[in-house]
Amino acid sequence: HLLVACRATDEVREYDAQTGAFLGPFVEASSGGLHLPQSLIFKSDGNLLVTSNQTANAIDRVNGIIEYNGTTGDFVRVFVNGGLLGTGCGSTRCLYGPNGMAFGPNGHLYVASSINDLVIQYDGVSGAFLNYFDTSILDFPVGIAIRPATGLRPGNILVTSRWVNPGNPNDTHKILEFDKTTLELISPGGTFA
Repeated sequence: HLLVACRATDEVREYDAQTGAFLGPFVEASSGGLHLPQSLIFKSDGNLLVTSNQTANAIDRVNGIIEYNGTTGDFVRVFVNGGLLGTGCGSTRCLYGPNGMAFGPNGHLYVASSINDLVIQYDGVSGAFLNYFDTSILDFPVGIAIRPATGLRPGNILVTSRWVNPGNPNDTHKILEFDKTTLELISPGGTFA
């Protein structure tokens, strides 16, 4: 089956992977505080993580990552609580506007925090905050991928930096590569594309 985050209905939908037929909601609308889901990823234990974005008109919803049972879609827990908007969250190292997610070879979860230009590293089991990337080079990161375990620079983290704003010196509109251990931008140049 195929799972799709549906921002319009605040749910995760399930489709037949062969026919494309809609099978119904896998995660019910607003379950566990879900709002404007963007990205999905399965944990090693089989549970599903879904990003959730809080907005000014949905202050009761979760700003973070919610964990659901990977078989039933039932709410398990708030895996990462990004904090309440309006409490200084946007200017600090908290999760704000969660987007892309990827697990690194170390088992840690990397999440693009788009609104405050961060990539944040969390423990892949507990959801505890571990670290964040230097944000001086990122501008609205959205997508994250991890290089394969074999080949060129295995395990390094690739991050999209997407805004096209000629007046912004941080505007890269590129895919940037970061070292898996130090979280530093790879040189020379650091751009993958």
